[in-house]
Amino acid sequence: MNFCSTKTERKNMTDVTLIRPHVNPSDDFDERHQATMEVFNTERAPQLGDWGICLGGDASAAIGGQMMVFSWFESRDALLAAVNEHLIYTFLPPQRYDLSAAQRRLTDALIAFSAHDDALRLAEDIRNSLRSHVRIDWIGPVSQLMTGDDEFARSVRADFLELEDVTSAAEIDEAQEAEFRDFLSCWISGG
Repeated sequence: MNFCSTKTERKNMTDVTLIRPHVNPSDDFDERHQATMEVFNTERAPQLGDWGICLGGDASAAIGGQMMVFSWFESRDALLAAVNEHLIYTFLPPQRYDLSAAQRRLTDALIAFSAHDDALRLAEDIRNSLRSHVRIDWIGPVSQLMTGDDEFARSVRADFLELEDVTSAAEIDEAQEAEFRDFLSCWISGG
């Protein structure tokens, strides 16, 4: 099965992020955005120990917002470092958006995560902190998508298994693992 028929769509997603006139949220935004696109490489296929994030722009679907993709990192620490350093630069923020305040809210969410160690809660905290700028649907290890009982993990498995009923999406077994990881490297949601 070839899940990667939408590679062009994935590339176009990064092109769409700067469609509207630049509002100059900071002098170095364009530079930081380009560096961020390299860090949040959406073409990397996940390995078993990897941690990932499912993100997209929290803008209208008409300008490319709501397209959600995974980015994968070799470890939880690598993911958290990328989120802390680069997340606010993934998409052009709305007009009059305070990037410094957004970074403070993001840092607060990461500090809270160090105390509660709940990746699903971290995703929710970041989503609430960066509302109208960056949308986060999920953060966690690839294994959580394979076996997790949360709605997001079940919905991704249902997509992979081509099921209508999300509740019937069984865990990914060892025989399906490699194909599922390939699927994740190309997965796109219209949000």
